[in-house]
Order: sequence, then C-alpha cells, then structure tokens
Amino acid sequence: MLYNDNMILPGWTLYIPPQGQLHGTHDRANNNHKTKPVSRFGEDVAIEIAGSATVYPLTVRAAECYRQTGFMGKITIKSTGTNDGIRQLCQRKIDIADASNEPSPKEIQDAGCNESDNKLIKLQVAVDAVGIYVNKRNRFFLNHPDISLDLNNDLPKLFKEFTNWGQMEAHLGLNQELGPQIGRIEKYLPTPNSGTLRFLIEKMFEKALRTSSVDREREIEKYKGFLIDSASIKKENYYILADMIESNENGIGFLGYAFFQHNTNIKPIKINGVIPLQQSIDDDTYPLKRPLYIYTTNNRLKYRGNSICSFITYYLRTVKNYVNEVGYFAIEEPRTPQFENDLNNFL
Repeated sequence: MLYNDNMILPGWTLYIPPQGQLHGTHDRANNNHKTKPVSRFGEDVAIEIAGSATVYPLTVRAAECYRQTGFMGKITIKSTGTNDGIRQLCQRKIDIADASNEPSPKEIQDAGCNESDNKLIKLQVAVDAVGIYVNKRNRFFLNHPDISLDLNNDLPKLFKEFTNWGQMEAHLGLNQELGPQIGRIEKYLPTPNSGTLRFLIEKMFEKALRTSSVDREREIEKYKGFLIDSASIKKENYYILADMIESNENGIGFLGYAFFQHNTNIKPIKINGVIPLQQSIDDDTYPLKRPLYIYTTNNRLKYRGNSICSFITYYLRTVKNYVNEVGYFAIEEPRTPQFENDLNNFL
C-alpha cells in the first residue's frame, strides 16, 4: 500500500488490485466505517537497533524518513556503543547494530556470532572523519595557532600522559608561555564500548601494537584502560561530550564529524598537518578517515526477513540524500552483493 506517492523508488513493482479488493472507507449496515490502514510491512512490526553513538544520528534520520513512507511499526534506536550493539545483535536481542568500527574476530566470537547460522552481515552506509576537538578559547592553540600534532608521537602523550597544556609546550619544545600553572586538560571521552575509542587507539598506537590477534586485543584493552583512567568524564553520548568541550576552555575530546558541525564553539586541531574537511576526505590526506557501518545477521534475516530487509534496503538506497545534512560523507554505492543475495532470498 502506498502512503506517499512522492516516495516511489526505482525498481519497485506496483500491483494494482481489482476494485473489489480495495481497502478503505466503506459503508456497513448504514454506518460509516473506516477500516484501519494495514501497513505493507505487516502488522505489529517492530525493529530494534542499538550500537554506535556516531552512527546513531544517521540511523535516526533514516528511520524518520522511513516512517514517512507509511511504516507504522515501532523503530527503537539506542546509543549504546559499537561493542554493545554487536553483542546484542549476536545474542539475537536486536535486529540491527550501528557500528563505527569493525569488530575483531575475537569480539565476534565472544559476542556469540559464527560463520553459519548466526553470521554477521556488514553494510557500509557512510564515511566519517574522527576529529580531535578543543574549545575555541583554548589558550594553548590560541598561543600556537599553527601547531599540528603528530598522530603517533604527540596524541598518545596528550591523551595518555599529560595533565596540563604546559607539558605539551615542553614536549614540543615551544616557548613556555603557559607553563605548568595552566589549567588541567579536561579529557571528555566515550566509554570502553565505543568503536571510536578503539579506532583511535588502533591509529595512535599502531606502531606499538603487535600483529598477533590475541596479543593485539590484549594491548588494545590495556590502552583503553590508560585513556579511560585519564578521562575527566566518560559518556556514550557524543552530544553531551561535544557540549562539555564547548563549555570548558581546557576541554578536549574526539568526535565524529557530525557532532562538530552542530557545535560552534569547538574546533578541530591539525593532525599530521591536516584538519577534517571535505577535500581532505576526498583526497585521503586526513589520517582519521573511516567507514561507518550497520550490521545485521543471517539469523535476523531468516526470522525477521521482510521488516529488516525492507528497512535496510530503504536505508541503503536513500542515505545519500541526507548523509551530508546529518554531517557525514557519502559513499558511491552503499550496498554489497552479499546483502543483495540475502535480500532476494528473504523478500
């Protein structure tokens, strides 16, 4: 049933029923009776989504647009962190997981997914640029406006060791204009569930991480502990973290690009001489560029195929229309042959 004749998408097949099969307003026993509209997606449809705080605003926008097509079921979207979203998906508690980082094989196994009857299906929906953001009134960057921090040498010390901006001056060999008396560096970071935290650790400490998967996971968890222990605040809500940086001139944190666009009193710092912009994303010069994903499983498609496939298909086909407005960057073709095969099997 079409609820919005402006939302007919290429590739749809439209079935026009005979007059006698039409639903709608009719007269019964001389009483006007309007039948309750029946969603083309089925009765009592509900879609459960959880995971990445970074992908959250994009999925919220997709769900808002999807409802405008006539979907009458409930869509629940929670910002719980990538790790938690993958875990809930593998445990069959939700239908879709938002993810700002690919889970490792160990994380997938520990969550309860496998390569047979509960297999993860990965779908890229956008491109993000993780930025290191400070308050526009930050005295260190006002005094040293052209400073660029090295991803592997300066950022690890800033987030793991330093407690005031004077230490950064000394580390970089700058004139001690601020000195140790300057206020404490207030680090506003996500929780250990965050895919963004893991992504940044893998980038900052890539030279120190071992190649063995077991050792690598152990070291990533160790560095997570170091960063979390140094944080002033830990929240799995980037809107709150952005507001905290905006309200404290000594605040610093890392955010997805979307959260910067809606906060006028924070600014990105140069990483390896580059700041996150459309041009630096397009030419691959910004070092903290990354893909954003949604995940489902073949188990969810098997038991909830129509509702999940319909929503995901809509998401993938329309995301390019609003991804820039939300604050991320579009990809050319946000679909995968693997999902298309599953879609054909279950729709």
